[in-house]
Amino acid sequence: MEEFLRSFEGKKVDIYCGAGSFFSGRLEDTAGAVICLTDSDDRKIHIAADKVIAVRESFEAQSRPGFIA
Repeated sequence: MEEFLRSFEGKKVDIYCGAGSFFSGRLEDTAGAVICLTDSDDRKIHIAADKVIAVRESFEAQSRPGFIA
């Protein structure tokens, strides 16, 4: 799992750990058994790699200014 997570380093990812535990941020490092993310507020998040159930690269929706009818 750790080797797989290293392929996402430097990218924005969404990580699901089960039971409503969902984390999003830029994957900074996968040191040992810990995943280090930085969220949009520049806060660090540390996750145990063995608790990860699913991971995906984040999708950033394009902003379209204007009115919604």
